Amino acid sequence: AQFKDWLISNGVKINPKIEITDLRSQQQGRGVVALQNIAENEELFSIPLKCVLASTDTNKNSNFNQLAEKYELNDWSALIVRIMCSYKTSFWKPYFDLLPEKFNTPMFWDPEETEKLLKGSAVVSKIGREEADELFEQLRTGIFSSPELEHVPKEDLTNANFHRFGSLIMSYAFDLPAEVFVSESKSKSKSKDTDDEDEDDDGFEEDLEGSEENIKAMVPLADLLNSHSRLHNARLCIPDDLDSNSPFNENAELQMIATKDIAQGEQVYNTYGAHPSGDLLRRYGYVESSEPSGTSETKFEILEISLEMILNEAAAALKLPLTEIEKRMSNLEKYFDEVPPNFDITMQKEEEQTAAEIEFEPEMLILLYALLHPSLDKKQFKLVCKQADRSQLDPSICKILEPVLESRRKEYGEIESNSESNSHLQVFTTKEDMCTQVRRSEVEVITRTLEVINKSVHNKKPKLN
Repeated sequence: AQFKDWLISNGVKINPKIEITDLRSQQQGRGVVALQNIAENEELFSIPLKCVLASTDTNKNSNFNQLAEKYELNDWSALIVRIMCSYKTSFWKPYFDLLPEKFNTPMFWDPEETEKLLKGSAVVSKIGREEADELFEQLRTGIFSSPELEHVPKEDLTNANFHRFGSLIMSYAFDLPAEVFVSESKSKSKSKDTDDEDEDDDGFEEDLEGSEENIKAMVPLADLLNSHSRLHNARLCIPDDLDSNSPFNENAELQMIATKDIAQGEQVYNTYGAHPSGDLLRRYGYVESSEPSGTSETKFEILEISLEMILNEAAAALKLPLTEIEKRMSNLEKYFDEVPPNFDITMQKEEEQTAAEIEFEPEMLILLYALLHPSLDKKQFKLVCKQADRSQLDPSICKILEPVLESRRKEYGEIESNSESNSHLQVFTTKEDMCTQVRRSEVEVITRTLEVINKSVHNKKPKLN
């Protein structure tokens, strides 16, 4: 009630057809439920910008933006500093009092238990606990020690708070167009919709990378909506009258709009976009089922393969010393700035289809081809690149890729079934079930890719010359 009173007193308009509901008994935290039928395109609520806490401070009397620039804070760091300095203030306290203090994500799990639960998965290497601690130490000895923040109690600027609010940003923050907050912004963003997260995501360090076109922001009430890629029925939108040519207006509003009809009793869901199961676990603390839903939704999963594994398996498959394999890899130095330490295989599957689309990172296909040949001239390289850019799998490289995938599969070991029923709408929230689902999803990528390899070899496609 206190939070709702705070919202209303600060100009948030809430459709009487919805209500905030405590869903913690269902392991979903709080959420929003429809009290009556809601029509597509109906406004669910609107939020004035003065209630949005962004990495950029729009208060003309504040020197925070200059301070952030002085200490070279990126978008993510600037927002966490603003939150740590503001969460106990009279204006923001009712909002942050409602938000969770604990998170069921690998960042807060016992490292040994995490490695066991996520056996084989690259998620373990992306948790970023050490990187987060290093960033806190930079802030502690930098901006947190500055004279400008002497008024902030030191007990608010702790490592524990840093991890709490860092996880809040990771799981709750929206990416809003910079032009909403900065008059005459240089942003080139044309979208009037918002995203909860950037689509490219390769671990903690990448989580910290912002975009010149977007600003990270906490949006009260909007961030209470739970997410589901198959059930999502609402979207946070930017009104057309907010653009880069308009001065900042704290009373201008963001709008949550129904994207389809919502029946009485149904939960209102946002979506975090297309994320593989591992990222859902690492960032948000839940994992969705991989069972077919019979809808047109796309299932998106990623398998990571290390360069080290590729080189070792190439040496074994070609019966060559590792030094020769490394020498062949060095032939790429004149074409690549650097061979990446890991490669991704992506599986995208339309739920209505039985076949999955497998996409290979072009650099991986080029590397595999290079390892097959003592030398690689410019003509060959161009031909390989053309094929790799189309993610076409040349049968010749399967001699290395197949044993790589088989070795990668062995790293996962045996995978038990989930303890919960696995319907297409199932959301897993316990450690064991989330980790099992992540591992199952990644192993499915291996299985599907081996199917593609078998088809490629069977069809005897012409090799590159």
